[in-house]
Amino acid sequence: MGVFGGQPGSRAVLRLPVKIMLLLVAAWLLVLCVGYAQQFQNPFSRYEPVHIDIDELPRMPTLHLVGDSSMCRGGTNNGVKGVKYEGWGEFAQDYFECKVTSYAISGRSSRMYTWEGRFDRVFNATKPGDYVVMQFGRNDKGKLRPKDNGKAVCPGRELNRTCRSIFKGKKVDVLTFGGYLANATARFRELGANVIIAAPTNNNPYGAGDSFYAKPTEWGPLSKITAEVLNLTWVDHFLYGTEMMRRLGKNETQKLYPVQADRSHTNPLGADFMARAFVRGLMCTDSGLSRYVNATAAQRITGGCLPEMAQDYQG
Repeated sequence: MGVFGGQPGSRAVLRLPVKIMLLLVAAWLLVLCVGYAQQFQNPFSRYEPVHIDIDELPRMPTLHLVGDSSMCRGGTNNGVKGVKYEGWGEFAQDYFECKVTSYAISGRSSRMYTWEGRFDRVFNATKPGDYVVMQFGRNDKGKLRPKDNGKAVCPGRELNRTCRSIFKGKKVDVLTFGGYLANATARFRELGANVIIAAPTNNNPYGAGDSFYAKPTEWGPLSKITAEVLNLTWVDHFLYGTEMMRRLGKNETQKLYPVQADRSHTNPLGADFMARAFVRGLMCTDSGLSRYVNATAAQRITGGCLPEMAQDYQG
């Protein structure tokens, strides 16, 4: 009998060593498989983790709207009861990819918006890279004497001119239209925002018969002068709104205003129309805000850019 229990020369002599060898090979293969499996489970185990700060990623800016009843929700606070008014700022979101927030308040002038502290709310919400559109003028006209209503600004195109007045029993220094916008612009720039000044919107240009009145008030040119002095983008909202209404015709234009006697305040249809007029004017400037215009919505805006001289025509 051999050493391993079989006859010398028999095959049984090799059975035990072969089994041991097979077990060793199997164990070796198992170790290799486990090692490869661990690598496949975590293929990046040899690399250091990379931490990304989401605050450093590019953010979509916010468009802040500052203005009066032509822009604000509800359109006006002293209209005909039961009539639906609306300001164009409520439809602006439809035309921009970025978030749009309106801080417009009915009946406000650049001066009143300032002393009421309403700019502070916008300042607190503004972040670097945001855009701000300021549109005033409808309520800025008036006299400081004999009674100051808190809305009228100091007359003149100078940004540093002031007038003395008595308001609520106290002596106050009243700035010009451009002065109030300049102060707000300075703060927005400190916050890293891009400021745009828009001319006031136009009224219904159609009068009795076939008359068409399209001459801008003093606040359109004043808004342009202020924008030029401050090196800001200026959008001639008046010009584009007027030109679009001329193409629309009298009958269709009347549908944009809920009360025929009120030539200033629009209904929702008119507000959407004026939002398109603003975007059309904006796209004819070099403002970076144009990059965030919604391409699909922009297809509803027809017509090209207009020469500035067109704002002086009167039909």
